[in-house]
Amino acid sequence: MEEVENSNTNPFDLFTSECNDIELQVRINAIKKLTTVAIALDREKTRTELIPFLDTLTEGIYNDDEVLLSLGEELGNFLPYVGGTEYAHLILNILEKLASIEENLIREKAIESLHKIIKVLDTNIVETAFIPLVIRLADSEWFTSKSTSTALFSICYPRVSGDIKTDLRNVYRVLCQDDSPLVRRSAAGKLTEFARVLELQYLKDEFIPVFDNFSKDDQDSVRVLAVDVGISIATRLKKKEVEEFILTTLTELCGDASWRVRYRVAYQINLIQTALGYELTRKYLVAIYQNLIHDGEPQVREASAKNIVGFCEILQQTYIEEHNDEQIDPAILNEIFPLIQYLDQDVSPEVKEALSMVITSLSPLLGVENTKTLLLPLITNSLLNDSSRVRENIISNLNNIISVIGISDIADTVLKIVFELVNNSASVWRTRRNLIVTINYIAKQSGKEYFDTNLKALYQKLLSDGVYAVRKTAPLILPILIKNFGFKWASSSVVPLFLIFSEHRHYLYRFVCLFCIDELVTPTLESKFESATTADDIQNKNRLMYLQQVRNIIVNQAEEEETINKTEKLLKRLNRLNKTLKIKLNEEEWILNALAFLDENDVAEDDIKKYAEDTIEIFKRDNNLDIMNVSRDEIILKNDDVYLEGVLDLILNKCLTVLRSLYKDPVPNVQLKVAKTVKKIATFNKSLEAEFEEEWARNILKDDPEDDINMKEANSEASDDVSQNDGVEEETAEKIEEKPDEITNEETTEIAEGHSEEEVKVEKSEEKSMETELIKILEEKLSAEKITSNNQS
Repeated sequence: MEEVENSNTNPFDLFTSECNDIELQVRINAIKKLTTVAIALDREKTRTELIPFLDTLTEGIYNDDEVLLSLGEELGNFLPYVGGTEYAHLILNILEKLASIEENLIREKAIESLHKIIKVLDTNIVETAFIPLVIRLADSEWFTSKSTSTALFSICYPRVSGDIKTDLRNVYRVLCQDDSPLVRRSAAGKLTEFARVLELQYLKDEFIPVFDNFSKDDQDSVRVLAVDVGISIATRLKKKEVEEFILTTLTELCGDASWRVRYRVAYQINLIQTALGYELTRKYLVAIYQNLIHDGEPQVREASAKNIVGFCEILQQTYIEEHNDEQIDPAILNEIFPLIQYLDQDVSPEVKEALSMVITSLSPLLGVENTKTLLLPLITNSLLNDSSRVRENIISNLNNIISVIGISDIADTVLKIVFELVNNSASVWRTRRNLIVTINYIAKQSGKEYFDTNLKALYQKLLSDGVYAVRKTAPLILPILIKNFGFKWASSSVVPLFLIFSEHRHYLYRFVCLFCIDELVTPTLESKFESATTADDIQNKNRLMYLQQVRNIIVNQAEEEETINKTEKLLKRLNRLNKTLKIKLNEEEWILNALAFLDENDVAEDDIKKYAEDTIEIFKRDNNLDIMNVSRDEIILKNDDVYLEGVLDLILNKCLTVLRSLYKDPVPNVQLKVAKTVKKIATFNKSLEAEFEEEWARNILKDDPEDDINMKEANSEASDDVSQNDGVEEETAEKIEEKPDEITNEETTEIAEGHSEEEVKVEKSEEKSMETELIKILEEKLSAEKITSNNQS
């Protein structure tokens, strides 16, 4: 079309030609360029030529639904191109025809566009153009037009005068009594929106009887929607009026002959509870809820089970507001909890699964004693249930229990179930992924010794899981574990756990090492890193990402002298480590090549949030996420084991070496991921350096005599490392032939299912020993040649 617009061809002629094309996609594309055509034409031609043509499209029987759907969508934004609101009737006429078409999706798109248009119309145009459209649709002989009209009353009613409002209410009540069940169902569904804008007196006088009629309709599809209508009306009334006008009808719906109606009541029970309030809930609704839980249909009991925790939470909230008392509501213990015990013994697996999804959330509400005496036996039984889904649901949400009573009472059972889930490749991968939350909570409650003894092997299994999303998400808890237990523990426990993956024979598993390093340097769960991707972003978001507490102690001078001295020494150590890291980043050739590659190529980041899903939100809700910032407790209680210092030391002494070896990986994707990790380390280094440049920090660091000495040593070591490594690499490259990194489907399956671990270990051991022997021979040869050369000189 652009080419034609540049020539003498009329854009309108080309548009009509494409709209009449045989190919469907050509016609759809033409409609999507409607605004472009209108811009090419002036407003006068748009009104006199384009609009009449569009009107004919709605009448053409050959047009497919996709064409009309696109037309309905475009017209919602087309008002400026016809000359503004003065000519709105031209667009409304076309949308009226689209709103009468049998295809539901087209009618919904037309309604959506009408909603957009009425927002910019003044009252006069609404009354003269929009209201007649609504009335015509409502008075039509076809049920499609009548059904569409019910969606328009709530948006035009507040915009018109009193007489027109009366007409609209009368028309709507006629629609509610229409002979067609489809029209009545549509009217019932949209009455929840209409009730919000109706005057309260008219709502009580005219539409409560309509609600009663809906509840007695001979079609259960209408009675189902009557539940929502009752809730909508009840929220507008006073509690006494609810009891007088609504409660009896709602009670009848709870005992309706159709299970679908009772299911809807159970599904919306929490909204009903909120609408009724404190007194009416205890007077009527608790008994109604008991009947629903004892219902003969498993679908009704399932919906009741899913909402039982919410029911208890609203009970407790209203009890506190009413009595100003923090004690647990007696109704929860005496009337609701027996219902939970009843559901736990239900014969339907679906009901038990529904209960297992929410039951652990009761623990914070019940408190320690009630959780141990009432809830814990149910949890234990559920963990031993025959249904794997029930066990998985309990384990996935076990943090709710652990945060209240700890792990000791259920430790053995939990460990057994977690072990089964981790080692069972048939279990749902999302369940295995969510186990990192459980492992983190157990570790937090039980300590590092317990983790090493009971959880370490399970965590390693998750890191090597056969599903990529599980491996990608598992490193999330590494920063939290190390922040709690310290780097001294980590260096001998979890650090070797993930560094060993750098030697894995499958490149997809070598990624795990890089995932872990990424998490240690820029934790996903660190709230300050959520929207910061570069050093400049981080600094703009918070000038002191890492040293806020250090600055407060040094500047305010409010702590004891010993604490201030510890803080200053820590600051100097951190500065020396960071400067050493900067030198390595700026001088090692492979690092410069990796950073240059990323600068030249726009490579998208593999966002962990799409794999972790709601797991990140669970962590944010229940954990202290201030990981990178040096805390006051770290300074005072464990000055020699600070997370930030440990990260810098780990990068310098281990991570860079591992990254260097992985950067030579024969798989390009591994090299690319290494470059991304190096970029994160460089960003971290630059951000930390910016904080050391603060005036308060410079005043402390200028008196550090070890700084210059360490920098000289670092420079010397860096240059030595480069020359030595280059020499050894050249010699080794001539003698050793690398095996290509090939992965067959069979090998991947074996690793994913855990069937060949011993074979893999043996192969690795043999390959490594052979490689070690070859390198040793080369080194001895080089050493002998060097001695001979020295003797000759």
